[in-house]
Amino acid sequence: MADIEAGRVSDYMADKKQAALELVGPIKVGDRVKITGRATNLSFPLATLLGTNNAAIEDSPKNRRVTIAVPGPCQEGDWVYVVT
Repeated sequence: MADIEAGRVSDYMADKKQAALELVGPIKVGDRVKITGRATNLSFPLATLLGTNNAAIEDSPKNRRVTIAVPGPCQEGDWVYVVT
């Protein structure tokens, strides 16, 4: 399996268990996502993807800001990958 860089975490909302991402690559619902950082190591299937105005979307191209649900804490600056 290869990891394809998808972006970075720009904000983590602990109360909502969500992370805002700045994308550098495409991402879609159903992708296996990995978030890694100094204190983060999460891997999970992407079930929720929110775009502008928190509207649910199925996929997003690169160079966009999206929000995803995460199963655990992560930090600003953590790397986000799509596992293929």
